[in-house]
Amino acid sequence: MSHKATTIVYLKRRRKDFVSAYLIRLPNRAPRKIDFEFKIGGDSLITMPFRTLLQEEMDNLERTYREALMDADRRDAFDSLLRAWSSEQGAMSYARVPTALDVMLLTAVVDNRRLIEDLFDQIGVMRSQLEKIDGKLEKLLD
Repeated sequence: MSHKATTIVYLKRRRKDFVSAYLIRLPNRAPRKIDFEFKIGGDSLITMPFRTLLQEEMDNLERTYREALMDADRRDAFDSLLRAWSSEQGAMSYARVPTALDVMLLTAVVDNRRLIEDLFDQIGVMRSQLEKIDGKLEKLLD
């Protein structure tokens, strides 16, 4: 049957409340291991820890997307996003956003906004310095 299935998952119990899932075949993805936690009692609920999801998504993007970027400046920008995502894992784990990638993009937008505001502050300082220089030049020319 393995030649007919598009997805094959092997589950192996590690502890009473902990199971490892080995994704043996998955469309467009390499085989890998994922850890799940089970809620015992009542209705069974399978959840994957957010930090595991986030780390896997970051590793996957670094391995595939970053390596495909042709421009070195874009690779540096992506590395900056990786640092932002790593430093804000706590905030991202509390966000009520459907997927890890969505919350990663939200964090990237917030980080970009911070950088834009820093640039506006720098432009304001440079504008002020230019006005002082312009005023001095006018005095010298008069």
